[in-house]
Amino acid sequence: MVKREKKDEKEKLYNQYHPAFCSAMELELREDKEHLIFYREYNLNSKPNKIDLLVIRRNEDCRLKSSLGAIFRKYNICEYKRPKDSLDDITYYRSMGYAYLSVAYNKNISGIDEVTLSFIRASYPRNLIAWFADTGFNISEYDKGIYYITRDYHVDMQIIVTGQLGEEYKWINKLTTKLEAKDLIMMNEELKTYDDKIDIVNAESVIDLGLSLNKNKNSVKELIGMGWFIEEREKLRKEQEKLSEEQEKLSEEQEKLSEEQEKLSEEQEKLSEEQEKLSEEQEKLSEEQEKLTELRTRFTEQKSKLIEREAYLREKEADIKDREAEIKEREEMQAENRKLHKEIELLNKKIRDLTSRSALF
Repeated sequence: MVKREKKDEKEKLYNQYHPAFCSAMELELREDKEHLIFYREYNLNSKPNKIDLLVIRRNEDCRLKSSLGAIFRKYNICEYKRPKDSLDDITYYRSMGYAYLSVAYNKNISGIDEVTLSFIRASYPRNLIAWFADTGFNISEYDKGIYYITRDYHVDMQIIVTGQLGEEYKWINKLTTKLEAKDLIMMNEELKTYDDKIDIVNAESVIDLGLSLNKNKNSVKELIGMGWFIEEREKLRKEQEKLSEEQEKLSEEQEKLSEEQEKLSEEQEKLSEEQEKLSEEQEKLSEEQEKLTELRTRFTEQKSKLIEREAYLREKEADIKDREAEIKEREEMQAENRKLHKEIELLNKKIRDLTSRSALF
């Protein structure tokens, strides 16, 4: 019975690692959290494929402050290994499967080049590093405890060795059985500087694991015996209750907002369809107006030609009338000339008759 209880306690403690790891990572990246979205035990699809921690960058243009996120792109898969877990080529292949599944199931990812892999553990994975080197990868130490694993046309990867990280990291390297009372006190003092409720909850999660992993040490026993964490725990419970209430309200508001956004999206879609139809109608109207303009231009040209033709015809008509008057006047003159000629002929005849008569006498 005692053995079973110890086994259950050990298993319970073993299961605390991953939540504490996620909390620690969020704390280490807290200065960049406005640019990041964290998903714990992210489900890739309906099947049981879970990523320990998925970190999504809101904006890839901003530069992250923490060296842990310097390699990050849009979609960043983080795999954590507890002290006794193996980190080997099988882990790499499984994580690469997660990376490709992420591209397959997430419509927001355009390609594998938007994905990175991060492997996190306390000790240096010598065998895996050697395997990477033997299979053609380049290994470089980006920062103390942070190793980049790269190769052309491959997902960018990093291995974070928490036991080698610098002093600026206050949480991710505390998931260990090597803590003393002074370490827990320092963690608690750091917690007191936080205002954000999520940061406080995350810090408490890491401290809880630290206490559980190191509770058999004399210095930690003394700390617990002094009731060091009881007051802090009570404050945390109250904060958690308030946070839960606020999160519940926020969830309701977000649900309402999602419904409103969905309705708005439908309205926008309808509006887009109407606008598209309107654009088509406007395009047709423009074509008709263009045709009408062409017809008006042709009509104006034809009208101008017609006016010119009418003016020309009026001129010709005036010329014809003048010509007819001239002809008529000429005909009248000719008639007068003929009449005068006849009179002259009659007169000449009379003169000839008179001359003949004069000759007789």
